[in-house]
Amino acid sequence: MPEFQVVGRFSGYLFCKRTIVLSLLVCGFAALHSQNDTIRHLEDVTVTARQNRSVVPAQRLTGEQLENLNALSVADAVRTFAGVQVKDYGGVGGLKTVNIREIGSQHAGVFYDGIAVGDAQNGIVDLGKFSLDNIDFVSLYNGQQNKILLPARDFASANTIYMTSKMPDFQENKKTNLKIALRYGSFGLVNPSANWQQKLSENLYSSFNFEYLHANGRYKFRHADSGLDTVMTRQNGNIETFRAEGGLFGKIKNGKWNAKLFYYDRWQQIPGAIIRTFEYKNYNHEQQWDKNFFVQTSATKQVTEKYKLLLNAKYANDFMRYYNPDTTSILIDNSFYQQEFYVSLAQQYTILDFWNVSFSADYQRNILNSNKTAIASPTRQVEFLNLSTSLNFERCQVLANVLATFSQEKVQRLVPAAKDRQQLSPAVFAKYKLLRKTDFNLHAFYKHIFRLPTFNELYYGDYGNYNLKPELAIQYDIGLDFFKNFDKKTLKNLQFNIDGYFNQVKNKIVAYPVRPSQWTVLNFDKVHIFGVDVRGQNTLEIAQITLNSTLAYTLSNTVNLADKRITTKYGKQLPYSPRHSATVLLNANYKNWSVNYNITYAGMRYTTAENINSEKEKINAWTTNDISVFNRFAIKKINCKAGIEISNIFNRQYEIVKNYPMPRRNAKITLTVSL
Repeated sequence: MPEFQVVGRFSGYLFCKRTIVLSLLVCGFAALHSQNDTIRHLEDVTVTARQNRSVVPAQRLTGEQLENLNALSVADAVRTFAGVQVKDYGGVGGLKTVNIREIGSQHAGVFYDGIAVGDAQNGIVDLGKFSLDNIDFVSLYNGQQNKILLPARDFASANTIYMTSKMPDFQENKKTNLKIALRYGSFGLVNPSANWQQKLSENLYSSFNFEYLHANGRYKFRHADSGLDTVMTRQNGNIETFRAEGGLFGKIKNGKWNAKLFYYDRWQQIPGAIIRTFEYKNYNHEQQWDKNFFVQTSATKQVTEKYKLLLNAKYANDFMRYYNPDTTSILIDNSFYQQEFYVSLAQQYTILDFWNVSFSADYQRNILNSNKTAIASPTRQVEFLNLSTSLNFERCQVLANVLATFSQEKVQRLVPAAKDRQQLSPAVFAKYKLLRKTDFNLHAFYKHIFRLPTFNELYYGDYGNYNLKPELAIQYDIGLDFFKNFDKKTLKNLQFNIDGYFNQVKNKIVAYPVRPSQWTVLNFDKVHIFGVDVRGQNTLEIAQITLNSTLAYTLSNTVNLADKRITTKYGKQLPYSPRHSATVLLNANYKNWSVNYNITYAGMRYTTAENINSEKEKINAWTTNDISVFNRFAIKKINCKAGIEISNIFNRQYEIVKNYPMPRRNAKITLTVSL
């Protein structure tokens, strides 16, 4: 869909859009504090049901499932989802980015407690920053979340990952919860954490979470090149992080609110690629410092019987310093400072019992500065306006929305600013229940979405290209989902999903060498992605043993159709896109014991667009096996949990990114005390 043109562009046009957004926000604040005695306040009710009630089923890992994974970060958890590829550059401190259904990492929206985590500089969220220690559940939605009372920005991604932190939960007559955990493991891993929840009043709760992590990143690996096979030790992998989170949770008349403060401080050495020339090179002196801070708040209220609103706001301040003394020409010591201001109001109105509509307006401002005068300092303002509707019948559900996005940019020096952009992005989701008495459904969706080029792609030194067009993605999906609870003593429930999808990416943004020492960024048409996702889950009970199993499999064919004249690349599989990938999660519970076994498989991948079938131009298929054993026990009135986790138990040597070897067999022990 081409960009739509707005007639009569003049200075008052942008002012009008911002006035609309600000006026809606003022109305939202007024409605939030309004009183309506006709609404009866209902106490919170917890409903337990199958997790895939949405139009297009979501993938989710919750509470104990996350604890049973051999994982430290959210990146380690989401790699178990069907359709997800995680690029991991090795070790605890290696960069971890997620690519969902091969559309690209920049198309994946990441949300923490309902508000987007952004990075306008490179468009990629490092999921390794987010620990599982304070996460209650992680959800993946293909397309978008299947409800309409959402900020407009939630509709602006091809796929979305939602991280939800642990909410305060108190037993009767208890006002304080304290949980302390310690992990100790291979490669010098030391990882203490603490979570403190306090009931301040009947309508106000607080939560604080602190975590420290240190590891030296030194692990053995085998490296074969030029006929040699040598065992080496990974160098320059030290990492030290500190994370602190604080939250307030409150209830208001017919609604609730929360506020969160997040701080993350990381210093790490960057382990470089393994290179063998005449002399083995396994050293690197690159370092990086990151300081990420944000404060955000969210409030929802049922204003009248038919009218509900959601108000969000956020301020983020990020610092990154990159230091590299190993370059042949000049020392690199670059610092970058990002700021983001964000505010949103979403409103939902019930027209009829089966028909809801919503309208949301968001405003976002991003600023990037650097210590280098050779790097442009851009500012971007984006307004999102979204109109949604949902229809819910006995056997059929339909969701539809159209998102309007407006962006304006300014730069302080060096190059012109990118053009102002306006884009309409429609989406339609539908589900039909095939059998009246059985939860067996046909579902499908269509979504048209785009992403703006990042600041790096537009303005970074000689690399950037301020003439880049937005990258467009068109998604088609059709599938079946089935869920059933059984009364039998052995088989308790069974769930199965299968989806076929086709994604078309236009104006694909690709880094391209113009000469051996200089790269630039260009738009290429086009990439076609065909795939199938399969996911199944069941629960068995045999004697006193409960068995849970999950299987996720993806078949993906990602084809480069950029230029028929370049016959060596046309029609070939994109680099780092395996055709086959799968995960298996097995869990057994007996009294206070829990045993977990995880298998991860990734098929062969090419590292170049030409798909050359040689050891230097591909990464062989690999499989890893992880196991963990936990026991829960009590000492007087203190609840404890102890366990051991062994990853890559068969000591498999493998790579996710070429020349970045992953750790072989490693272990960690965990002790958790709850008061």
